Amino acid sequence: MYTPGVRDLKKIPDPIGLVQMHREIAPGLVMKRVTVPLGDMHERARARARARARARARARARARARARAKVSESESESYRERERDMHERVRARARVRARVRARVRVRARARNRFWVCDEMRHCPA
Repeated sequence: MYTPGVRDLKKIPDPIGLVQMHREIAPGLVMKRVTVPLGDMHERARARARARARARARARARARARARAKVSESESESYRERERDMHERVRARARVRARVRARVRVRARARNRFWVCDEMRHCPA
């Protein structure tokens, strides 16, 4: 019994580029089916998938931009008010911290004066 080997495969003509079907559907419109390597088909499919993913990402970005543009004036005004309130709270906290630091410095000076005085010159009565 004969089994085909590599040498026999070499004798077979290359199927890539063979036209399997050729029809003229309408004047000037021709449909062909041509054999191509599987790797090429895979690469083309991956390229199409990447293009679709990029198109979806662009569409999402455009939708986000449209949503941001649709924010009404009252909503943007309330956002500005919240921002102002937040900044005012931050400034108020900074003022409180500054007052606390000033009080601590005053107390430290008073303590130092008390402990430094040796002849009761600087000490409170």
